[in-house]
Amino acid sequence: MKKRTKPIISIGTSCILLIFLSLCLLTFAILSLASAQADLRLSEKIAERTASYYQGEARASRLLADLNQELSSQSSLLETQADVLSVMADFLTKEAYSFSVSDASVSFQVPSAEDQQLFIVLTAEFPSSSYGSFFTVSAWKTESTREWSPDTHQDVYQPGKNEDLWQN
Repeated sequence: MKKRTKPIISIGTSCILLIFLSLCLLTFAILSLASAQADLRLSEKIAERTASYYQGEARASRLLADLNQELSSQSSLLETQADVLSVMADFLTKEAYSFSVSDASVSFQVPSAEDQQLFIVLTAEFPSSSYGSFFTVSAWKTESTREWSPDTHQDVYQPGKNEDLWQN
């Protein structure tokens, strides 16, 4: 009679391998779910920030359209670039925007997002050379209103101060 040999891989080894693979799949599924939830939160924040930015852009565009309409309604009174600048300043004062006038331009800010604003500079044009508009947009850019504070703490070796760290 021949002796039977035992199989190299027994049932216990295949069970352990199956449990290990199941745990690996479960771990990857949980990590995928956590990553998907983080991506969803980030996408919602980005969508909210983008929507508020474009609302600010729309406010600024409406303001410029109203300003152009105001200048057009008073076009018969406007003879010089200074007159145009004066009407622009009066309009921005009436709209309750803080502004500054320098040379032939007016600069002001329009809030757009929670910690952003649009910085706009308008240059007054002579009424005869304005091609239908009494001003040109010289600058239209987004600025951050958040206070920036850099992290200046660094653990750097300084001779004389950290001598005890390097001695045996």
